[in-house]
Amino acid sequence: MAQITEQFAADMLGRAERGLHPQFTVWEAKQLLLAWQEREALRKDAERLDWMSQREARVGWNREGDLCRVWVRNDDEDDMRFDPVCGWDKFFNTHREAIDAAMQAERDLAAA
Repeated sequence: MAQITEQFAADMLGRAERGLHPQFTVWEAKQLLLAWQEREALRKDAERLDWMSQREARVGWNREGDLCRVWVRNDDEDDMRFDPVCGWDKFFNTHREAIDAAMQAERDLAAA
């Protein structure tokens, strides 16, 4: 069975809206696109959770609760200290943004 991509779902919606795809109604095409988007969001959340779990990482929020960053345990220290992955000067508005930035920072470091 062919894998449904976001482009395929969006194309089906566009065709249905123009009346060019008799097999799909506009509602069915929209449901297909929404289902794909939800599946992708869940897949990405699972990837984030796996990354956090593998590194024993934590999301820490500021006192006001509006900014956060990701912390990982510093294995070089004996005192079990946690350090921010993206540095001390970077904060993010959501936990997903913070985790995505931490994952990207790790990839960038590995590529350097």
